[in-house]
Amino acid sequence: MRDDRRIIPAAVIDGVRANGDRAARAKGESRRLMSSMRRDMSYRSGWRVANDAPRCVFAMGVYGQNLFRDFERRIVVAKLSSWKKAEARPPFLATHWAFARLQKALGRAGGGGDASGSNLTLGALPGASEMDGNRTS
Repeated sequence: MRDDRRIIPAAVIDGVRANGDRAARAKGESRRLMSSMRRDMSYRSGWRVANDAPRCVFAMGVYGQNLFRDFERRIVVAKLSSWKKAEARPPFLATHWAFARLQKALGRAGGGGDASGSNLTLGALPGASEMDGNRTS
């Protein structure tokens, strides 16, 4: 919105959220990175959509830039980065883990949905135990 006017038509946003291609995850330049996430995801028009809880849409750059949007919790996060290596797996997973934790925290605080059912896990990510003090496995 700008000056109380919608800039992007709602139909465009709804189309990205509802009409993504789930098979696209296995294609393209980011396929290795995307396959490391254990989520039900789709892709459309430059946006990736996490269809499982916690739902969000996100765009990403190869050196760690991210734009996340959670419509349910009314969260927008822009992350600027300049990774040394393009599409580096550990920081990519850590970024998505951190956003899921933010969704969960704000869902509880704001009375919105809870992200506790998230399928996003850090798995064997180096340093995972340090990033999540409550992690037991």
